Amino acid sequence: MKKIKIILGITIVLFSLAGCNSSNQEKVDNINQVVKIGAVFPLTGDIAEYGNYWKQGLELAIDDATNSGLIKKDQVNLFVEDGKANPTNSLSAFTKLTSLHNIQVCFSATSGVTLALKPTANEKRIILMNASAISTEIEDKPDFLFSVIPNANYTGNYLAETAFNKLQKQKAGILYRNDASGKSFYEVFKKKFSELGGEVVYKDAHPVNNTDFKSYILKIKNVPDLDVLFVASWGPEVAHFVKDAKENNLGIQVLAYETFKSPKVLEIAGDAANGVIFSSPKLIELENQNEYLKFKKEVKEKFHHEEINYHILGHYDAMMIILNAISQGNFTSEQIKKCLEEMKEYKGETGDIKFDANGGAIVPLGLYTVKDKQFAKF
Repeated sequence: MKKIKIILGITIVLFSLAGCNSSNQEKVDNINQVVKIGAVFPLTGDIAEYGNYWKQGLELAIDDATNSGLIKKDQVNLFVEDGKANPTNSLSAFTKLTSLHNIQVCFSATSGVTLALKPTANEKRIILMNASAISTEIEDKPDFLFSVIPNANYTGNYLAETAFNKLQKQKAGILYRNDASGKSFYEVFKKKFSELGGEVVYKDAHPVNNTDFKSYILKIKNVPDLDVLFVASWGPEVAHFVKDAKENNLGIQVLAYETFKSPKVLEIAGDAANGVIFSSPKLIELENQNEYLKFKKEVKEKFHHEEINYHILGHYDAMMIILNAISQGNFTSEQIKKCLEEMKEYKGETGDIKFDANGGAIVPLGLYTVKDKQFAKF
């Protein structure tokens, strides 16, 4: 994998970050400067599984970039704090990172946390890199926030088009997580599905981290003609929903998004996960087997497991974008920001990533499903 990463690194520098080269004397003089990068992830609590995947993606990218010669050894220092997926705790962790380590870049997680950190990041002029939050409120203007994950507007429209055009469904329901991301999904999906000619005949919101959906299922069973349900929730929540749905004989096509791709989902749902259709940026285990096996080997050696998913690779891509900018002599947040704004395209492991005018991600999506308790292309 190391030899291949050298080639990938060179390709990215030459083509993906065109216009990003350092040319002033300050950048040349600072070639040995250490760049400090922070991350505020949920390393404990209900979604710690995801937080640890995100952390591993960052670490993997730094290792690959160092081993390939893209950056010098110890040129980047990574500091990770546990924000527990709570906005207040995460803001305290972010303040700690800025005061103790003078970070230039910070990775954030979840919509609520990212929205909480964004004003302070802009005030302190620190790059806020997002590879997991999807609320439509996040990329509202050009600032210091950049996302590599498609937001709810992009994904919600895609799933509404899938339901109406590809699956030919007419009557949709939406059950969503009662937070910023879920509300965004509800608004976008309903608007698009209705514009296409369909009708949203059911909607409800559930508490964050809910595990008992029996009361919702009873209501859904009494909705006439409902033929597709978008469960706009985190993967484990969707898993609990489909498990309860099967146990209560609710037979309906369920749609989800990329957080559904997790071993924990299959562990919770078992064969009730079969048939769920979900969207995601490219999943390399289903699209590029050779690259997948290389990552699998490296992840097993470093982290002692074999799971390769979007949560790892999305953060891998996000960090590699930052590291490529640094490799071009961009060491301050202002320099890195300018580099990202000039970036044409990054050919990443999760697809070809572009930023729109507000730092939002433009990334191709695909459809995936579960067959015989295994993730598969739809």
